[in-house]
Amino acid sequence: MNEQADGALSGYLRFIRLHTAKPFLAPAILDVGCGKGHLAQYFDPNSYTGTDINPEAIACAKKDHPRHCFHLMAELPPNIKFRTIALLAVIEHLADPGSFMHKLADKLEPEGKIIITTPHPAFRKIYETGACLGLFNHSAAEEHHQYLDWAAMDQLTKECRLKIGAYQRFLWGANQLFILEHT
Repeated sequence: MNEQADGALSGYLRFIRLHTAKPFLAPAILDVGCGKGHLAQYFDPNSYTGTDINPEAIACAKKDHPRHCFHLMAELPPNIKFRTIALLAVIEHLADPGSFMHKLADKLEPEGKIIITTPHPAFRKIYETGACLGLFNHSAAEEHHQYLDWAAMDQLTKECRLKIGAYQRFLWGANQLFILEHT
């Protein structure tokens, strides 16, 4: 995601997303799609790892949070496990969320959880219109492959040997929080 092209409300949305997910995040945390590392500020450097596919974002995150650990997704150590995996505003950007979730499930400790935030499909047109008007990140809106509702996420999790342990909507119903667990 190109954070330099943030819309007028992008910072507010990020803040709400982080604070909605934060109570469910327990160390050791893997922050997938960490961007510039906004979540890192809330956690001890020894209990947080950020990963992203964007080398510029990782470079910014390392600069802004020099004591925290950041890796490009392809360079993430293979045998490490995490208590919590955070995908905050990420899953809608994935062309194949099923295979990605399979890989993440393998990185999850037995009692661990995957915390996902994603826009609700009912608000897709509002989000796209807001992006065109400069309220939301325009490039991020263009990068959305799909919007998952509860039923779609339930199907996806079953395919990955996971289950939805908790669910809530936030931001006036426009966003969703999923807490996934091993079955």
